[in-house]
Amino acid sequence: MPRLGLATIDISALGGSGDTVTTIDDFFFESFSAGEMHPMLTTSRTNLVLYSEAWDNASWSKNAATVEANQIASPLDLNAFTADLLKEDNTNAEHWVRSNNITASLGQTFTMSFYAKAKERTFIKANFLNSGVVSYNVWINLSNGAITSKNANLTVTTELIGSGFYRITLTAQAAATVLNLLVGLATGDANNSYAGDGSSGAYVFGAQIEQDNFVSNYIPTVGSTVSVSTTLNDTSEVWDFDGTDIMLAEDPEDEGFWEEGSNLVLNHDYEDLGSELVTNGDFSQIGSERITNGDFALNSNWNINDTFEITNGRLHCVSDGSFQYAGQGSIFEVGKTYKLTFDIVDYTSGSIRIRPSGQSPFNTYNANGTYTEYITATDATLLIERNSACDLFVDNVSVKEVGQDWGVYEDGTSTVTFEEGAVLNIDGSNSNVGVYQENVFANGKNYKIVVNMKATASFNAEILESQGASTVSTIGNVSLTTSYQEFTLYYQGTGTNDLFIHRLSSASGSNQKIYIKSASVKQVDPNDRWTLGTGWTIEDGKAVSAGHSTHSSCTQTLSLPIGQYEVSFALTVTSGGFSIKAQGSGSDTGSVITSSGVHTEIFTTTKNRSTFLIRSNDGNGVGSVDNITVREYAIKPKDI
Repeated sequence: MPRLGLATIDISALGGSGDTVTTIDDFFFESFSAGEMHPMLTTSRTNLVLYSEAWDNASWSKNAATVEANQIASPLDLNAFTADLLKEDNTNAEHWVRSNNITASLGQTFTMSFYAKAKERTFIKANFLNSGVVSYNVWINLSNGAITSKNANLTVTTELIGSGFYRITLTAQAAATVLNLLVGLATGDANNSYAGDGSSGAYVFGAQIEQDNFVSNYIPTVGSTVSVSTTLNDTSEVWDFDGTDIMLAEDPEDEGFWEEGSNLVLNHDYEDLGSELVTNGDFSQIGSERITNGDFALNSNWNINDTFEITNGRLHCVSDGSFQYAGQGSIFEVGKTYKLTFDIVDYTSGSIRIRPSGQSPFNTYNANGTYTEYITATDATLLIERNSACDLFVDNVSVKEVGQDWGVYEDGTSTVTFEEGAVLNIDGSNSNVGVYQENVFANGKNYKIVVNMKATASFNAEILESQGASTVSTIGNVSLTTSYQEFTLYYQGTGTNDLFIHRLSSASGSNQKIYIKSASVKQVDPNDRWTLGTGWTIEDGKAVSAGHSTHSSCTQTLSLPIGQYEVSFALTVTSGGFSIKAQGSGSDTGSVITSSGVHTEIFTTTKNRSTFLIRSNDGNGVGSVDNITVREYAIKPKDI
């Protein structure tokens, strides 16, 4: 087995003029059956990416996307916040970043690699880009690391590193003299061109391009390429080569390569989010056409009364004032919302109304034009009716369902429309109006709620847990302006209840509009790794303590046999103190910490413990905890 170290080598047996030679570089040593140890020089690897971690640097080209630097912990160092967020803009385009140009010769083999973790976007596209010639694409599901489709010229691997990060490698032969690594966001397999929402993205880190047919250990770069020697790890009892012709020299700067235990804590960074619980969260879904023969090309499908008639591809609406109509049944489902459009042409006189049968209030129309109405149906039948004595033509009638999966609440003459997301049109009496979605919340579960909203003036809207439009509990108020803003709220559900977004009764919203661009609800800590005591919540990727009258903890079931553990966590202290604790058949408690920072403690369990706690000491700890690691302490040198 090859081994790595600095050494003096006895070469007298080889007939040399001296007795020893001391290595001035890392050597590998290969043992043979006769017991000799033969030195082998190390090989060199080079990362050709100029800024491997600073994806926000100008050397990375961006298209319909931005990069927010240092957003979460690196997958390789949980105490270093060096992983970036790749975030889409709100244009309809491909959303990607592209590395600096790499010079290649045709047919040379290169391996490109990077780390990625799902955020709102769970799919990414990676591209081994042969600039100006051909793209070798692969789509990857970051929820499970699955390679969903790829170019046949690519060899692709994904490896779960930890904390939800996958290391993704692409190997291929160069088909051009300039290569790039391109990483883009996607909404699904082979779907990377779409209308962005201006906020969704995925985490990225550690780009590497090397000329070879396999990936090596990650090599960080800052502004230039970096070459390093390939390292292997000692498999002996810390340089124990007894009986050989090699005397290993002690390297005071290197005590060997020691194995580091894996992090025993699950969801250690509190970033785990469940799947999206809101359907049609951007209100963009539109149903199929409900009307048959809406262009009146045929003299059929319409139930026509008396003096109304289909002629020359139009509906001629003529009445002396007596009730006349044309209608179609089974168009609407009561309680659902629809977009109705139609044309009035060759207007002569009078007015008509178009509505679900008997619905009130209703609009009337008395001029040529193209009209749009949003209707929450109270009857299944659509009627085109005379409103007064009339003579005019109707054409191009269309009805499609909008706001699928959302319920609509309208009071007074306030209405909901769906021309730009969901629009709450508040009447002059400030009558209540809103949209709700059923069965979003569950009792005792914690949620991250994100809404993107604006209004035609500055006033407040309200987010509720509800039953339909009936309040169960207030989640929070949001202060609207005339520009879209993204609001994030955290909340613990009280039952199987609904999400309701509406105008706030105390706000001055009369004759104004509220625009809801999108709404999202995801469960925080969806696998219930953590049990939250009184006063604890999970917010913004942290466990947050508001303090309590007694000891209160954020707890995880964790097997901690008798031994020593290295415990590390990032702590922000507003007031009071915090401590760690292991319990089960008694307990072991760490020291009380009252200062903010990254804290590391060598922690000893005196019996087999079954639970790990971060504790608000004496209930007075107010602050937040993040990036908790619990590892077995200094276990052994690691093998290769």
